Amino acid sequence: MGMLEGKVAVVTNAGGRMGEAIALLMADEGARVVVHGSEAVVLEILERGGEAVGNSESVESWKGSQHLAQVAMDHFGGLDVLVNSPKVDAGLRTRMFSEIEQEEWESVEQGTLKAAFSCTRAVLPHMRKQGQGRLIHLVLPEGFVGGAGHTHHGAAEMAVVGLSRNAAIEMERFHVTSNCVVPFCGVAGGSEPADPAPLAVFLASDAASGLSGQTFGVEGKEVILFSQSRIQRSMHNSEGWTVERLCEVFEPTMRPYFTPLEPKC
Repeated sequence: MGMLEGKVAVVTNAGGRMGEAIALLMADEGARVVVHGSEAVVLEILERGGEAVGNSESVESWKGSQHLAQVAMDHFGGLDVLVNSPKVDAGLRTRMFSEIEQEEWESVEQGTLKAAFSCTRAVLPHMRKQGQGRLIHLVLPEGFVGGAGHTHHGAAEMAVVGLSRNAAIEMERFHVTSNCVVPFCGVAGGSEPADPAPLAVFLASDAASGLSGQTFGVEGKEVILFSQSRIQRSMHNSEGWTVERLCEVFEPTMRPYFTPLEPKC
């Protein structure tokens, strides 16, 4: 029996290499899969003896994402797992902050943050009603860890991390987990597109029922746990702060705790 036997999974943008690998492995592990964006993946799952149905509506729209969730309910009678897979697996277009056009900004926001929100919003009522569920958001490293030319991607990807964290907090009492996975695919020394799939399956399984609100990474043969924003250092002045006093003590007190500007990509 597979790790996901009896579960219903929705995988968005399964035409991309990461989404495809996750959809196939989830099917191999017993999940019935709603494959978004790739009839070829549906056929491959069926040929391998699994159960799958396709859907090609835009997940960037409210109507499309709602219909995607309804396909799972109509065809398989449930909805246990949502994988928000990125629209683009590799070759993101770089653009310096000072050169980003409005259309580029809106396109990235639509394809990343709005799609993640719309799909998550569509599945949560079903998961909440049944008292369990798994949300897995793939977050591209170009955005998550930063880098020159990735401001538009970085803003959208970090917003997805915030979305996941808040969903985890809100849905904890309904036994719905929400986690992010950062796949370092295409980065020098990084992963192959299929490498994040085992972690995604694990997070979708009952074995990971106690893991939520975290951001993990996959780089080659390494699985990474990222830290999250917490207070690192504070300063108190009983008389209140002046600009002059801050000039004297701020940097020597705070600098040892700064996060360095070391982009991964």
